Amino acid sequence: MDFNDIIYSSCDADAAFTHRLGFKHMLVLGKDVELRDIDRDKNTNAAGCIAIGSNKPRLEGAVKSGAHAIGITDYRIDRKLMQTMKEREVALLVSFAGIKELGGNSRQRALYMMAKLVQKAVKMGIEVHFASMARSKLQMFSTMQLIEMAKLVGVDEAAAKAGLSWELK
Repeated sequence: MDFNDIIYSSCDADAAFTHRLGFKHMLVLGKDVELRDIDRDKNTNAAGCIAIGSNKPRLEGAVKSGAHAIGITDYRIDRKLMQTMKEREVALLVSFAGIKELGGNSRQRALYMMAKLVQKAVKMGIEVHFASMARSKLQMFSTMQLIEMAKLVGVDEAAAKAGLSWELK
């Protein structure tokens, strides 16, 4: 199975490093795929982009405009948004980038909220993707680490591997 990850352009991971981590390809934000931060950019037109943010009405606008995937940064469940994602066949993107910086109760709370969001998405039939969204090599995860993190938030190993082997539509 071929695995892919998404990283920021500042990460500067070369092909050899990418393969050592177990990935076939790294999708670089701004090069291979566009990222739209809905909380900062009031324009919700995210056609062909990955949209991230916590503002649910703007995220819903991004879904309706044709986003590839949606990353919900506060991990709070919004049924209306998730129903729109299901109807439009837009995937949920779960980023583990911030988990390494958190500690103690903050990490536990983030993992709990992430698990509830992922479980709801799986229950609704929404495709779930996992990525490191690393800004530096220190934030990158190997394929095995991402699979284990995905299992930690409530998916089985087959779903975790499928969540890493996706391609943009």
